[in-house]
Amino acid sequence: MAVPGFQEMMYPVLQIYSDGQIYRPSEVEPKIVSIMNISEEDRQLLLPSEVQTIVQNRVNWAIYDLYRAGLLTRVKHGAYQITKMGYEELKQTTAFSIQYLKKYKSFADFQKAKTPTEIIDNKQEEMQEVIADPETRMKTAFDEINRKLEDDLLDALRQVKPVGFEQIVLTLFEKMGYGEAFETPRSHDGGIDGIINQDELGLDKIYFQAKRYAEANKVHEKEMRDFIGALASSSVSKGVFITTSSFDRKALESAAKVAGKVILTIDGEKLVKLCIKHNVGAKRRRSPYEIKEIDNDYLSDFIES
Repeated sequence: MAVPGFQEMMYPVLQIYSDGQIYRPSEVEPKIVSIMNISEEDRQLLLPSEVQTIVQNRVNWAIYDLYRAGLLTRVKHGAYQITKMGYEELKQTTAFSIQYLKKYKSFADFQKAKTPTEIIDNKQEEMQEVIADPETRMKTAFDEINRKLEDDLLDALRQVKPVGFEQIVLTLFEKMGYGEAFETPRSHDGGIDGIINQDELGLDKIYFQAKRYAEANKVHEKEMRDFIGALASSSVSKGVFITTSSFDRKALESAAKVAGKVILTIDGEKLVKLCIKHNVGAKRRRSPYEIKEIDNDYLSDFIES
């Protein structure tokens, strides 16, 4: 038999988590193989990229979508646990699908970025998305994979040690093409975590503050004012405040009102996009897909008019 679709796996995956324990996807996979009677031959089938098995990939997506719907919670990087809503769902249904999970606002909001599609229900196969053309379908899948990457990377950044986070930020600035970047002494940073040289001689500098915060822990006005104070007492005119969470309204207003200074705010969403673009904490996946198009410029000389 073929490997079940990831939507077919959602219900048994949630059942596995119903014991209240914390599991990583790698711990869920063998349980799914047993529950769904997946043969050893099918279990070894690889994706076209050959970096992951089909079973591993589909278990990961089933867990991730249940998490986005709020039926699972991520208690630490890469590890999940069932929520109260998850328990309630197990009492109400015996099957899940993308369409079903859209009743949850958190999941529906996450899905909004996808290209509008027409959903058809085939009882013999998992739910399929039918889109007007293959390129749009490819872009939809590409966008969804990238959104998951952004979410996973942001979660990972929130788990790193504070000193490690500052080092990651330094690496990012260097990858973005800025000059030498270095941390300030930890006991005397005065609200400044690091300094970036914009030129080879270090004549033009940027100060930065890096806060590795949980999602709910926003940067408030006081922290921004401390950063502004440190910047104001120096000859440096540019500052960047980076966080893995977000900024509250007063913090943003304070940053915008600083006379003679430029303060750029980078929240978690912007940060992971920059990290992915510059390959910091993310790397290019090996892929067998190379998209080509017809070369009309070359062929036109040989085609009869």
